[in-house]
Amino acid sequence: MTDMRVAVVGGGAVGVTAAHDLAVGGADVTLFERGAVGSGASGRAAGVLYDAYAADADAALGARALERFRRLSGTHGFAFTECPYAMVAREGDDALAEAVAGAAERMRVHDRPVETLTGDELGERFPTLRHDDVAVAAVAGNAGWTDPGSYVSAVAELAAEAGVELRTDSEVAVATTPPASPSRTRPR
Repeated sequence: MTDMRVAVVGGGAVGVTAAHDLAVGGADVTLFERGAVGSGASGRAAGVLYDAYAADADAALGARALERFRRLSGTHGFAFTECPYAMVAREGDDALAEAVAGAAERMRVHDRPVETLTGDELGERFPTLRHDDVAVAAVAGNAGWTDPGSYVSAVAELAAEAGVELRTDSEVAVATTPPASPSRTRPR
């Protein structure tokens, strides 16, 4: 362990991930959650996971996240299920169709497996989808889904195994007025 002590506030996906990674890196970590771990927004999230982003930072972060989800799949009850992700514009919505096609092109700049398909091509690829009113679709192949609560639970268990102290049912108060700096308290 190092001399670094860290408090992480919030036991959702971001909080448990940060706590785990900091502990693995050698920090002494305490995670504070006002309810049960995973009881907030992460437990209500959709669980759609993909790396098809147009911005450089978002694409890199998405790719790293997918690697983590695949690596953790099968650990402590967490499962990542491979499944393509589609963005669709209906016929008559020319602005959205142009935006979907443009976004797909920007995603391909990051070497993301994103295809632009017509409605008929979408129907050929996914016969059970209704596609008769689709003008254009962008289909990202590097994607999947999960139960977000299972991710939070799994990583919380891994964090505890890494030495993180989990304090649930713990309210955290944030100081609204910073303490006076030493230079302000000394006489001149």
